[in-house]
Amino acid sequence: MPPIYAAIYFVFQIPQWVNCKSTSEFRFHNGIIEFFLYKHPFIAPFLFICLCWLPWLIVFCPGTLFPDGMGQLNCFFRVTAWNDHHPAFSTMLMGSCMAVGRALGSDNLGILIYVIGQYIVCAAAFAESIKLMGKLRVPDIFRIMTLLFYSLFTVWPSYAQCFIKDTLFFAVVLAYILYYSILLLFRDKLNGKAVVYITLLGLLVCLLRKNGIYFTAASIPFLIWRYRKGKYGKYFFGSIISIFFAYTLFSTVVFAKLDILKGGTQEALSIPFQQTARYVRDYSEEISEEEKAAINGVLNYDSLAELYVPETSDPVKGTYHWAYDTAVENPGEKEALQAYFQAWLKGLFKRPSCYVQATLNNIYGYFYPDETSGYTQAGYYLIIDDPVVDHGFFDIEFTNNWPEMRYFLERFSECMRRLPGIGLLYSSGTWSWMLIILSVFFIARKKWSLFYITIPFIVLLMVCCASPVNGYLRYILPLMASAPWLIALFVKSEIFT
Repeated sequence: MPPIYAAIYFVFQIPQWVNCKSTSEFRFHNGIIEFFLYKHPFIAPFLFICLCWLPWLIVFCPGTLFPDGMGQLNCFFRVTAWNDHHPAFSTMLMGSCMAVGRALGSDNLGILIYVIGQYIVCAAAFAESIKLMGKLRVPDIFRIMTLLFYSLFTVWPSYAQCFIKDTLFFAVVLAYILYYSILLLFRDKLNGKAVVYITLLGLLVCLLRKNGIYFTAASIPFLIWRYRKGKYGKYFFGSIISIFFAYTLFSTVVFAKLDILKGGTQEALSIPFQQTARYVRDYSEEISEEEKAAINGVLNYDSLAELYVPETSDPVKGTYHWAYDTAVENPGEKEALQAYFQAWLKGLFKRPSCYVQATLNNIYGYFYPDETSGYTQAGYYLIIDDPVVDHGFFDIEFTNNWPEMRYFLERFSECMRRLPGIGLLYSSGTWSWMLIILSVFFIARKKWSLFYITIPFIVLLMVCCASPVNGYLRYILPLMASAPWLIALFVKSEIFT
């Protein structure tokens, strides 16, 4: 933990160092730096990031295939029933790329088309953040550190070449938060075009991942409040109405047209299911027959104690009696859940400490920077061949015979994750504490506009805590991608007083 305390001290010293010198003293008069940060503030960082990531793209070509990505392809091509377990819009993008590849005679090409697209979008979002830092007159040293963070930190190239829904999502979240911040802080940047941009980006955030709807809902109301006295307040109100109307229309009309089934109720019940499983494991002798029957009406009571894993709820959720790929409406599900929650409530009153322990065991990784469990992995380096999701419908394999190079990059990333200091960047807890510290600082200094920018990420962190996996780095990627921008706002916050 000492590195964390040192980092906190360093962060809070930055404003003093910045305030004691003029902005010009923080500008490097170097030809290379001038080229990257001033002459070509977008295209130069963009190309540099793409170049640094290129070895990963080449070695892992056409791209590693995450189980969720394979599951989405199965849904799109109806290998399995298409349900809303994964965001349908993301599934459409992935499936459409695969359809193009198949039409051209190669499943590998379908994977590569999607991977190259997200690769470019991700690098562009990172480059745009560095460019906008220059417009805020952020010191050159911080912009250089940001460029190196985006270019060399192994998480980014690993996810850029991975066929997975999360990469495009965190890139769009970063683009959204950049424009959201500018509109919130600078009235002179507002025009009709900006309202359209923020509306489209907000809609994409909602469509690319389910928790995006909470992220957007926690942000645009502050734009309405910021511009409440002018005509643009009405425009932003119309913006949020448009986003939710389009999202609802997509979730109803499009779902019905394509026969997409609704996601299962169990997706939102990780916390109570984990509490019940721990209660059954530790205090089964206290559970009445009536309570057992109520629990067994929703979950497989007899297997809960054995399946309970403190850091992930997936094994317990897997015993849920109603699958999301059988019917949109499950007869008896609502009544069974009502009985279950009555039994759950009785357990809460009997053993509240057990429920608290179950919850803490499922979320502590999001607040403990030294957490090094397998769920904080730095990336994904395989093409999934698990028969649970790989039904043999697709023919996908690495296009080169370089297993040694793939192994080298994987081990290099793992070694970086285990290095003192640098390894903390691979922990969800580090980024959560950064968010908490910045939020407290903005509140203490009464910099409310800056605090409003952190609120969507606070909501995102709360959603992570309700997720099925403890401390999962993949879930915190939007915060990680946006962290340099948030810190840049902190560094130069004196200009927003």
